[in-house]
Amino acid sequence: MAQTSDTRKAEADGLLKQGNEKLNANQAEAAIQSLQQALAIYRQLKDRLGEGQTLKSLGNAHYRQKKYQESISYQQQALVIAQEIKDADLQARALLNLGSAYRDSGDPVKAIDYYQQSLAISRPNKNQKVEVIAILQLGQAFFMQKDYKRAIESFQKSFELAEVLKDQSAKLQSLLMLGLTYATTGENKKQLSTTNRA
Repeated sequence: MAQTSDTRKAEADGLLKQGNEKLNANQAEAAIQSLQQALAIYRQLKDRLGEGQTLKSLGNAHYRQKKYQESISYQQQALVIAQEIKDADLQARALLNLGSAYRDSGDPVKAIDYYQQSLAISRPNKNQKVEVIAILQLGQAFFMQKDYKRAIESFQKSFELAEVLKDQSAKLQSLLMLGLTYATTGENKKQLSTTNRA
């Protein structure tokens, strides 16, 4: 019996890995097929962590397809499991993904709330990979609200953290968003950085 469970778990782990690889290769539909199979096995095995991680990935796959309501539904299910099993990383990531789904569906207020919740979990747990993305996305939500002062503060913070982490992608995105925000406000960069000091 234990052997069967181990084999099934290995199969589900393989399907989850395959689904995430397909997602990274921008094959969302193929990813969803693998992930749905993984989800069914994890549920049979009552493997809550596997189930939560798969739900998060399913949310990401639907997000890629711009199916934001489906994405939100999966991320909320992943969040419930993360809270239940007290997995801080899964919790921070599900909250981050919820923020992005709400931001891209045109609700920056809800997005800001979820990003801040993600930061409240990732910071004390020193989960800087999630933290840098949350700060960057928070800046984008502030930008959507035309709250340029807070957007600039966020982009400066995400740039600084990205430098520490040597995360070139986050560094570049932070610089691009800083440039865009300065261009949008039409104000002098130096003026903005002096008025931004709290």
